[in-house]
Amino acid sequence: MKSKRLFIIAAAFLLGILSIGGAGMSAQAAKAEESGQRVYTDTELGCMAKYYYMRTGAGKVYPVAAVVEEQKDGTWQISLWENGTGAGTDSGTDCDARYNVDEFGKGTDAGSGSKIDLTVYSKVYTAEELCKLAQNYYYESNDFYPPDADAKDNGDGTFTIRLYESIRDAGGTTHTATCGWYTVDVCGMGKDDLTGARVDINP
Repeated sequence: MKSKRLFIIAAAFLLGILSIGGAGMSAQAAKAEESGQRVYTDTELGCMAKYYYMRTGAGKVYPVAAVVEEQKDGTWQISLWENGTGAGTDSGTDCDARYNVDEFGKGTDAGSGSKIDLTVYSKVYTAEELCKLAQNYYYESNDFYPPDADAKDNGDGTFTIRLYESIRDAGGTTHTATCGWYTVDVCGMGKDDLTGARVDINP
């Protein structure tokens, strides 16, 4: 009987700890939601940092690569590189830009010590939003609005967007005519896959 009572007490104690832990996590999520702040992934923060650098850096270039490293205090250190081939190595071209930010994209410029907010200049888009932006971008450049678009997640923080239209021939067979291909990151920066030119599909 004693051992049964001890088991019940131990189980209740364990459940109590789990409940407190769960409540703590929910409180964190609620706090973030209440403040209107979005929590960003490391990949998203890297893209945002590149866009921020392009808008504020002396060279106004969009870095090819961002090396994002989690720190012991839960923040992220982002190093930007112009040469993606050797990014983070001696063969890479360092942009001489380092940002230390939290999961909300806010922090400091490690070089100047000034406060920064990566969300001021950049927005992180969904695949659906990137498709719409790509359609608008194509229209502005070619005076034709592709009626259809789809996006393939490349698993590296970029999406390949195909712009096309469905055409039905005289025999009733439907086929697709592709207008364009863009590979862009979640901030809308990338390249035209057909020409190799850099593109910025932001409005």
